[in-house]
Formats: sequence, C-alpha cells, structure tokens
Amino acid sequence: MATFFHLPRELRDMIYRLYVVSDGGYVLNPESNRLRNAMGRPIDLALTYTCKRVADEMRGLALEANTITVSTFYSPHERHRARDFDVVMTMLHDSLQSALNRAELFLWDDICAEISGTFPQFTPVLDMIKHDTWHSTQGRSSKQGPWGEPPSVYRDFVRFALQTISDLDYRHRFNDEFAKAFCNTDDIRPLLDLDPAPWMIPTQYDLRQMVDMLGGKSSLRSFGFVRGWMGSESATRRAMYRYSAAAVGIRFLKSNTLATRAHLRDIVLIEDQESVSNPACHAMGLIPFCQENPAMRIERRVSLWHNAFFYHSSMSGATGWRTKEYRQVEANEMSFAVARWVIETLPLIPAGMPANSFTLVLDGEGDPQCTEIFQTVVLRDAAWQQAMDECFQSGDLPPEPYGMRRNSQRNYVGAIFPAFNESYLFDKFPQAMQEIVEGTSMVRCTFDPGEIVDVQRLKSIAKRESWSLDHWRVKWYDREKKTYETTPPLPSWSAIKAGYLSNRHVGPFRR
Repeated sequence: MATFFHLPRELRDMIYRLYVVSDGGYVLNPESNRLRNAMGRPIDLALTYTCKRVADEMRGLALEANTITVSTFYSPHERHRARDFDVVMTMLHDSLQSALNRAELFLWDDICAEISGTFPQFTPVLDMIKHDTWHSTQGRSSKQGPWGEPPSVYRDFVRFALQTISDLDYRHRFNDEFAKAFCNTDDIRPLLDLDPAPWMIPTQYDLRQMVDMLGGKSSLRSFGFVRGWMGSESATRRAMYRYSAAAVGIRFLKSNTLATRAHLRDIVLIEDQESVSNPACHAMGLIPFCQENPAMRIERRVSLWHNAFFYHSSMSGATGWRTKEYRQVEANEMSFAVARWVIETLPLIPAGMPANSFTLVLDGEGDPQCTEIFQTVVLRDAAWQQAMDECFQSGDLPPEPYGMRRNSQRNYVGAIFPAFNESYLFDKFPQAMQEIVEGTSMVRCTFDPGEIVDVQRLKSIAKRESWSLDHWRVKWYDREKKTYETTPPLPSWSAIKAGYLSNRHVGPFRR
C-alpha cells in the first residue's frame, strides 16, 4: 500500500472516484432508510477500510460522486397509517378554517392589520369574514380557500390568523365571546399547537397523539366516511397509500449528521405515484438542508400520468379514478392537476430556498402527446384566465367580487356547491406557465411545453362576438379533445389505475 501513496494526490483522487462511482448511483431503501446501489445491493466501500489514510482521503467521496435516487414509499404495513395521516391533515385544516370563518367578532382593526401585515394577499378574505360578505347577487361562495393562492400559503394564513386572535395580548378583550365562538377557550389552542409538517412520516404513536387531539378515532372515522375515504364499498379502501419521495428524502436527510450531509451533491426525488398529505408543498421541507449545503442540487420529478393527472375535483370522481368508470383523463381537469404542483414552487424562494438548489421536473415519461396536452389544454387555460383577468381590469367584463372570482369548486364543499368558475385556477398560474415556456422558472419539462397562446387574439374574438361573463365560462369547456388516453410506451390509463389498488382493504383507524 505504501507504493500507492507515492502516486500524486490528484491521481489517487481519480482512482478513488473511479472506485466509488456506482452505475446508476445510489438508491434509498425507504424501509430501512439506508442507501443501496442501483441493483439493491449493499454499497461496497471496502477500500476505505484498508488504512486510516485512505479512509481520510476518501471521506465523503462516495456521496459526492453518486446521485441519490429516492422514490415514493409504499408498504402494506404502512398504508393504513399513511391514509389516516392524510385524513388527519385534512381534518385539522378544515377545523382551523371553520374556526376562522366563525371569528368575525374578533377581527378588530388592529388584529386585522397585524394579520394583513404578514399575509397582505388575504386581506379581502378577512374582510369577507368580518363583514359576512360571502354571498353576493352573483352566486354563493363555499367559504373555502385557497382563494387563488398556493394552498400551503393559505393554510399558513389560517393558522397565523387564529394564533393572532388567540394571542394573550388580545384574548382579554373577548372573554365569554371567545368561549362561545370556539366552544370553550381550550378548544382552539390544542389545534393550533398541533402543527405536524405535511412531509412528516409519523410513527403510530405520533398518529395516535394527533387523533386524540382531534377528538379521537370516532371523529376521524366519521370525517373519513363523509369524505368517502373510509366507506366500506369505496375503492379508496383498496388504494395503495404512499408517502411522497420528498417526505422519504427529508427523513433520510434528518437521520444523517451535518458532516455527512455536507458531502451530498445530487438527489433525485421520483414522485412516481400519488402520495398523501398535500405532496405538492413538500419541497418546503427541503429548504433547511439546501441552505446548509449550497453545493447540493435536488431535482423533484413528478410523473404526469402516474401521479399528477390522478387529481380529480369531485368526491365521486376521486373514487372513480381508481375504478373502471373513468377510462380516460378529462381535459377539463388537466390544467389544475398540473397547476397545483407548479404553484407550490412559487413560495419556495421567498421562504429561503437558495437559487438553483431545487428544480421541479414535469415528467411526460416519453408520451409524445404531452406537448399537445400542454399547448391545447394547459397553456390555453392559462391564456384564458389571463384574458378574463384583463377584461375585468379593462371593464370589458363587469366587476366581480373577490370571493366569487377566486372561489373554487375544486374542494370538498365546492364539489357540492360548484362556483361555475373552473376557468380560474390560481392567481399567478398564467405567469408561472409563461416562465416555464421561457425557461426562467425552477420548473421544467421533459418535453417541449409548447408556445404561449395569444391572449390578445382571445380577447379580440370575445369582443367581436360580444361575450358576456357566462359566455367566457361556458366556452371554456369547448375543446379540441374532451379526454386523453395514454400512448406507448406507457401502459393504458386503466392499467395505470389498476396499479394503485391492492387486493386487501385498508381497515378503519388502528390504535
């Protein structure tokens, strides 16, 4: 070995790198939380054990030289917990949102000013709550967010608003009124104290603590039955509930020391299947690790056909995705399915994500029609929303209250009381899509996303044909193709859906 050290250090480093580079990089085993080679075998680093000097010279090199790939996590033993955690997160947000909607007595001017100072984009929502202007002559609002903003930002707003209201500096004003609105003064605080990260992979103990704070397993089960997630005949009882690749990756990063993480360079998160607990926002949990290691690059790849397109806005549709009822994907659902992932990248940089550390990749998996889908559906819908927004601003369309323009039927209540507003997705959706096409976004595609649709042409047609607001909304449904089916090399849509179902049902909540 002594003669080996006669070689120049630069040459030794080349030899070390050739030794540690593994074909296909490393793959994280989510069951064991350990790295393996691409064949699933233990990583061979025997050379590092030959002597202390070699170990010192090779320290961290294997992590620096190999890309780490992480996929979504499914286990027959974990899926009931994943399903219950998803229900818990939805139930928690619904409870907090309902509490805020009942808080009109407590939205004094100084309290509203403090909340608006942190979340100015939701000042109109506070006004609707304070003055009870949910209803208008133009229709009914569902009282549910996210009001055109990224859903994770809206959830943060709801929590912050309630925390501000219940702060001791203000609570002395309300006394009995506070207790009457929130059942008792102890009801809202435990819910605010319960703040699990959406990317958490909970233990059974963690989950039990959460459920107890939400009223126990009977409350969870009732909530799940109402939402159609726990019905005895529901196809979702057989769904293979997974944790996101981002959640698995975050758990891995947390389990390593700072010194070990400093050697990480490239991580690829493969979101190859639908996962639980608002997965589109899970990149937020990567920010601390990207901040501490500026040399690390994380790429999050979201499969359109195996993941993103599984979104459906209605309760019955959510179940139908996993049955033979829907043999193709509805074009009307595709833009929102994409937008909900894209829009959650917008809060990352303001939250501290270093530039160039993170990329979201929309993966068409080799399907040649993805460009067509983006051009004729997604970019067309982005242009449609922008054209309507400009017509509202110019006066070509009559003004519409904030609560109606931004109201969404793409939630549980909205599925029952539709706002007839599917043409509106998110406030910054048109801008986000333009940045993707121009190549200035942290989002990119594995296919040509197409070209921006001419907004002025849409407005000219509308003006020539004297479109009313109802015309805009009805004509939004006029499409070249109503549905899409996969094309080779992908399996059929029915086969993809069948891959989500287990032969065993997920049982009710387990203690």
